[in-house]
Amino acid sequence: MYNSTRMKTFLLSLLLLFVSIQLLLSQPICPKFKMFDLDKKPVTEKIIKWDKNAIFVFFDPGCEHCESQASWIKADLSKFSNCNFYFVSISDPNQIKLYRDRFFKGNKQVTFLFDKDYATYKTFLNISNTPTVVIYSKDKKKKIQFDKETPAADLLKYL
Repeated sequence: MYNSTRMKTFLLSLLLLFVSIQLLLSQPICPKFKMFDLDKKPVTEKIIKWDKNAIFVFFDPGCEHCESQASWIKADLSKFSNCNFYFVSISDPNQIKLYRDRFFKGNKQVTFLFDKDYATYKTFLNISNTPTVVIYSKDKKKKIQFDKETPAADLLKYL
């Protein structure tokens, strides 16, 4: 009886270890991509600053919901000191610049990217509407994705 209990405990431990490893390995990481900053310089996942959490905000400059998203982030930006923001759009770069200047002019914590090759839809597969906010940890692992405008307080819960 004693050996049977030990064997069951051992097998259960192995099963839990296997499941834990599978969950760890299946956690999505930031995909490879190539986009451009507003000076037309290429930006890839290797160039992104990974010393902090990375928050990608996929947006359209003419979208009211996206404007709300930017306003909420701007209002609480000081609370996001452990993050770098990457606002990504497939829109005209001049429209992106106007949006940037309206909400984050001169802010080094927020980078705007132009997705001229539609990498958003090729590599970030679950992006289907704007705004979409995706939070990645410093080790490039996806923490959470919001598929609609989300108050800054809700984003902060995952940092």
